[in-house]
Amino acid sequence: MSDSFQEAKAFRKTWKSLGDSCRNFRCVTENFNDISKRRTYLECEAQDEDGSWKKNRIPLDPIVKFGTGAILYYTRPRSSPDTLSSNLLSPNPKVVLKDRGLELTAHGHGSKGPKYETTTLYDLKNENGVVFQSASGWSPRRIKLQEAREKQEERRARVKQAQRNPLSQHKMSPNFSAEGLMIEDKRVLVAVLKGDEGTRQIVTLNLDKHLGNNDGSLEWDGENFSKSAEDVEFAIEGDARVPILHAKLRNERGEYYWTDVNLAERIITSNGKLEVRPAN
Repeated sequence: MSDSFQEAKAFRKTWKSLGDSCRNFRCVTENFNDISKRRTYLECEAQDEDGSWKKNRIPLDPIVKFGTGAILYYTRPRSSPDTLSSNLLSPNPKVVLKDRGLELTAHGHGSKGPKYETTTLYDLKNENGVVFQSASGWSPRRIKLQEAREKQEERRARVKQAQRNPLSQHKMSPNFSAEGLMIEDKRVLVAVLKGDEGTRQIVTLNLDKHLGNNDGSLEWDGENFSKSAEDVEFAIEGDARVPILHAKLRNERGEYYWTDVNLAERIITSNGKLEVRPAN
């Protein structure tokens, strides 16, 4: 039995049936009079683990094919010119909750004229307030966990690459030394620090909590500089190997200009963490 199947089986313990945890089902067709923009969605409310109701909106065109012959439901999205919306003669197909799942009835073109066709959306489940197709085993929670794992592996690979770089050892100030220094997501400073026992650990510091945009210039003790930054770069500069953050910021007139700040001015390490010290 594969590890992937075992993991999917573990996640299934948190899945609930639609009848036990969902309500207010309906189909909504948008832009019905413009076939190029016409789209149909399933809407409902699903109960999360705290008992609260969350609104859900699931696109039906990638998973329901409606041709002149029949209407078909696919357990995985697929590309097809015969989408549910493309063949509708009336908007807003009807949905009724049955024992096997949601029964969808649509009015569309048939080979011998208008017709009503019905299919069952039988594999829909609710996981913590999110309705999804369960046949693949990839629930929203499992997808989120997988994305977190991939991001962590990507970060580890980038840190290893930085450690092999001769510039990976940075003496930023008498109170700071780190390996694998880099910037992620335009705002997160990442470094590898040695702990008390000499082991290396990846630590981060969100610069958006300490740097702001003052009319197009980076400024300490501000916040959210990255929200008005068109581009952010990081470099070790000069013989002193000074860590400089460069950012292209928008000023009050809406113009963008490059500005920079020396991170060694305020950043220190303390107890295996990155910290920003107060201004002198």
